[in-house]
Amino acid sequence: MSLTILGLSAELANDNVAANALWPLTAIDTEAIRFIMSQETRSTSRTADIMALAAVSMLRRPARSYTCVERRCATADGLSGQFEIDEIVLRRDEGYTSEQISKFASVPEIEITPDFFVPDYVYAEVAELKKLGASRL
Repeated sequence: MSLTILGLSAELANDNVAANALWPLTAIDTEAIRFIMSQETRSTSRTADIMALAAVSMLRRPARSYTCVERRCATADGLSGQFEIDEIVLRRDEGYTSEQISKFASVPEIEITPDFFVPDYVYAEVAELKKLGASRL
């Protein structure tokens, strides 16, 4: 998915079309996961609802509102080739609290499995957003 987004952002930049991606912070209980994982493992994931709400939030946001941390392809209206994390989008842009985020757990009060491909600095950003509470940045 990452290479596809980077390729699309470069290919579509001259057409003023942005291509950005959404990645889960944790394991998501999807049909693919149900096929390859045990029920016990699936119980430590979140429902796909968190991804759906984060995607809607991203689609409502203009591409020019994305900030550039690393070199990215830019369109006339904003940045493209950005990678967002579901929980960060909901906390930062929608003001979600930890209580609201916890409702996406497949099984309440079980520790959620982190996604395998999310770097450590992302978890630091989530921790900072948790400290700020529901205040919008």
